Order: sequence, then C-alpha cells, then structure tokens
Amino acid sequence: MLDLLNLPGIKPVDMRHEGKCLVIVAEPVTVEVPLCGDCNTPMHRHGTRKNKFMDTPLYMEPVRLEVQRPRFRCESCGKCPCRS
Repeated sequence: MLDLLNLPGIKPVDMRHEGKCLVIVAEPVTVEVPLCGDCNTPMHRHGTRKNKFMDTPLYMEPVRLEVQRPRFRCESCGKCPCRS
C-alpha cells in the first residue's frame, strides 16, 4: 500500500470510506518491549488498543487515522503503563 501518511514508524494497512470521511488504518512498524517503570523488568504484550486521530484532509476529504497499538503489562508487579 502506498505510504500516504509519511509518519516514521507507522505503516498504513487499509483505507476505506465511512460516510464523508476517509479512514486510514495503520500499525506500528516495530514495537520495542518497554521496561516496567517500577521494577525495571521487561513487560509482556497484553492485547491491543485502537487509537483514533483526526488528520489533515486528503483528496478534499476529512481523514481519520486508526492505529492499532500493542498494550503491555508487567508480569512481576502487574502494573500497566496506561494506568495513572
């Protein structure tokens, strides 16, 4: 698929129309496994989360970007970096 986004680390995998909006579905090219901020051990994958962003118009249509990002959780202490 043509790289319409020009965003480093993100590759588009699908494109569709929803109403009057162009939706581009993308995923990270590589994902580094983070270390836990509390116990400094490597975290493990814990599913994915879809993040939605509005982007600049393309072909005179509003653009929504959907990125499937992996979620992580620490096996040692159970913390998740997405929680506050």
